[in-house]
Amino acid sequence: MKDFRLTVTGSNCPRPVVSFAHLRLPKELLDGIRKNNYSKPTAIQAQACPAGLSGRDVIGVAETGSGKTVAYLMPLLVHSAAQPELKKDEGPIGLVLCPTRELAVQIEKEVYKFNKLLGLRSTTFAGGLSKYQQFRTIKGGSEIVIATPGRLIDIVKMKGCNLRRTTFVVLDEADRMLQMGFEDQMRSILQNVRPKRQTLLFSATMPPRIERLAADFLNQPVRITVGTAGQAAANVKQHVEVLSSDDQKFGWLHARVDQMLAKGQTLVFVKSKQAAQELQQKFADVQKEAAVLHGDLEQDERMRVIDGLRKQRQNLLIATDVAARGLDITTIRTVVSFDVARDIETHTHRVGRTGRAGASGEAFALLSQDASAKKGKGEANHRKMAALLVEHLEDVGQKATPELLAMAMDHAPFKAARAAGLRFSGEVSKGQGRPGQKSNGSNGDARDRSRSRPPNAGE
Repeated sequence: MKDFRLTVTGSNCPRPVVSFAHLRLPKELLDGIRKNNYSKPTAIQAQACPAGLSGRDVIGVAETGSGKTVAYLMPLLVHSAAQPELKKDEGPIGLVLCPTRELAVQIEKEVYKFNKLLGLRSTTFAGGLSKYQQFRTIKGGSEIVIATPGRLIDIVKMKGCNLRRTTFVVLDEADRMLQMGFEDQMRSILQNVRPKRQTLLFSATMPPRIERLAADFLNQPVRITVGTAGQAAANVKQHVEVLSSDDQKFGWLHARVDQMLAKGQTLVFVKSKQAAQELQQKFADVQKEAAVLHGDLEQDERMRVIDGLRKQRQNLLIATDVAARGLDITTIRTVVSFDVARDIETHTHRVGRTGRAGASGEAFALLSQDASAKKGKGEANHRKMAALLVEHLEDVGQKATPELLAMAMDHAPFKAARAAGLRFSGEVSKGQGRPGQKSNGSNGDARDRSRSRPPNAGE
């Protein structure tokens, strides 16, 4: 387990496996695994698959890009195939809840690789897709449903389906669902699923609200932690560049973008729709084509952009944080935070868009000294993020530059923590600032979250 960086707690925990063949999966699934070139299990798959296949509830805490979807998909498929055949107006048997339609579509693609091998049907419920078409599909019967919480409740109210046969539930990116305000909907759904069920919860972080949710709805779970909760993949080399001003950022990126693209696709994160459009125009001015992805695009357009990236018709994407989660494209080799993330959790998920499926990746974050001195409403606190990034780099075994450390030391709480030999607590990223100051986690962060959330993501 040391090779996998696994920490496992719980009673009678199954041993991890080093090969998919050790899982004793049906021949059809093993054929599908070989056909889709899954060579060996990732750390989370090695432990969560045997735990799930043995019928245990599971809490999985793993870094982004760690292969969590397959970790719960194999147990879900085997469980669903073993149940009695659905009768008219019954189903689903297996339910996957996730926060956004982008992630729902990504999970759907993974399910499609395997479900028909076992004679299983699947349906996806998410906002931005036709509710009428989803209703018609589920009325025809479906053993597996992938859904955002709000849209699932809508379909149930329309009597498209019910949860009386549901005996396997997955909560994917549970922390993000809570962050987006879906706790009441999640609890309502779980309360209407059969009490005798198997529940798997996956999350990048485990805040107290997730712990309470798990305590209320999971039965003696196996708890699996891969690496350190909330970290990016260890195979991503991270850099934090400190520039004199925001005006230097495009020059820095333009000078390096061709070198980045030579390694593979590049994803550039910005803070807003307007910033995305402005950066796209700057690239156009230097004869460089870039696609944009933000929450104000129609769903068809967003899917077209993602499909173009997946098929490598487009190699440079500028995106807001709608792409920070659920975008699983293994050919993205470089991520650039052109505008610094609003908190360290978002930064970690941005970094996690590269280095996926064991591939190597590189991530850059651009900080500016002039922005760190600004105190206007809505300005990113670069000094505070510099402090958080220093410790983030140290956590993943990478070294902060002298320039980054100097900016971090300008943040009084970090300087005080270092002087006392203490860790600059990650809780600071959620709103603890200088004594006497208002919390940064109040209205400003709420506005940022509303901007980053896809329209109707929970429908």
